[in-house]
Amino acid sequence: MVAMSCSPLARMARAVASFAGVQTVGLRFTLQVPPGALISEARLQFTADEDQSGSTAFILATEAGDTAGAFTATAGSLSARARHPVTILWQPAAW
Repeated sequence: MVAMSCSPLARMARAVASFAGVQTVGLRFTLQVPPGALISEARLQFTADEDQSGSTAFILATEAGDTAGAFTATAGSLSARARHPVTILWQPAAW
């Protein structure tokens, strides 16, 4: 299923809590980064809108490439994208 609106992060947290599965969720930001610029640090802040008592783990990855394609409703269009080889495992405490 590809959802193009609403709160995919909230749905993902509920789905992961209810079954052992892997979901791919995309966040897209429009940034003006000059060619050749070095991004030395980036931060995201998430705010929960409901409690989560179970364990949760996220693998944060970026798309490999200079210009990410637009999201589409085609199945697999996000999970099939080439990812940068460096990822971050994030295991937040219950919220």
